[in-house]
Amino acid sequence: MSAVVRDRSLGKAGYWAKAAHAMSRALPSGATLAALLAASPAWAAEPQFDFLLFPAVSWHETDVGSGSPGSASGFAATLDLFATVESERVRFLGEWFLTENSKEIQRLQLGWRFSGGDTLWAGRFHTPIGYWNTAYHHGTYLQTSISRPGIEEFEGGHGPLPTHFTGLLWEGSAELATGAMHYSLAAGLGPRLADRLDAHDVAHPDSGHGSGAIVNVNWRPALFVSDQVGMFLGSTRLRGHADGHAHDHAPAGEHTFEQHIAGAYTNWTRGPLRITSTLAHVRGSFEHGGPSESFSTAYVQVEWSASQRLTPYARVEDSHGVDPDAPFLGRFRGFVTERNLIGLRVDLTPRQALTAELSHFDTLGGRGDRLALQWSAYFP
Repeated sequence: MSAVVRDRSLGKAGYWAKAAHAMSRALPSGATLAALLAASPAWAAEPQFDFLLFPAVSWHETDVGSGSPGSASGFAATLDLFATVESERVRFLGEWFLTENSKEIQRLQLGWRFSGGDTLWAGRFHTPIGYWNTAYHHGTYLQTSISRPGIEEFEGGHGPLPTHFTGLLWEGSAELATGAMHYSLAAGLGPRLADRLDAHDVAHPDSGHGSGAIVNVNWRPALFVSDQVGMFLGSTRLRGHADGHAHDHAPAGEHTFEQHIAGAYTNWTRGPLRITSTLAHVRGSFEHGGPSESFSTAYVQVEWSASQRLTPYARVEDSHGVDPDAPFLGRFRGFVTERNLIGLRVDLTPRQALTAELSHFDTLGGRGDRLALQWSAYFP
């Protein structure tokens, strides 16, 4: 089964007919590539095909102060299509995410597994920043909460960090005398900088993207468990265009923001209690000589598995040093700097969940309160 499923047992899908049909419609280039791979001598054994659907329907009511983005209330529907092809050596992964207003290839990766177990991927992938971004991806059902922490938001929302690269990703692990070490090294093209970050689109590639590199190392008590303590470090050149934006202090034309990130994280379970947390420090400046800026942010999410069906949870987020008028960070008016939330997840069936969440939040554009309900699932 693909590593996309980290914390919830999804079981094997294995339906190649479904996968081929979906990939041919959702990821035309991916379906062609998968078919070619299946006929390649590199497949030392019968390949394993997996295809999953992650639908979600959400409703929210948000009461915010004037000027804060995201004040609209109503319904939203999303669908995440996920497919993999794996053999002893060759691996292929495709993920397509659809909303009412957009559709985008989130991941399109071709990998080679070496004899030692390490895998080298090429394509578009999720950057190994912390735990959340590589554990839950876009499959909403996989995470307990409805919302993602502010610092974990994707580029298309209000996230200030590069959560997607197009390039190379090296993943591996090694057993130690006590526990195991897992490591990831990513290098490639990062997002472009405009009023937000725009990740490199593999379906419609364009020029002008800067490069970046991120490394992530974590320790686990055993090789194949989700409990872990780790750290990450990265640097990305975010290229953009000064077009009169209120927070542009760059001369007209192209400019580049040098962003550096460092942080530590943990995901730990003891009996019914689970704690997930991240501490990150972000700093950077524009190459043209503008002012340097930096901020720190952290969150802690606590979950309690009261029964097989009920999981109450709470999360606290806080930031220090954020400046709403900073040349870079000031673009992300919806970036959540502080939040207190409580929620309850009810697993209706082994593959469907209903979640309610209440939160008070501060963004760079204002503050507010939010009530959200969500149905999420996975098929088949």
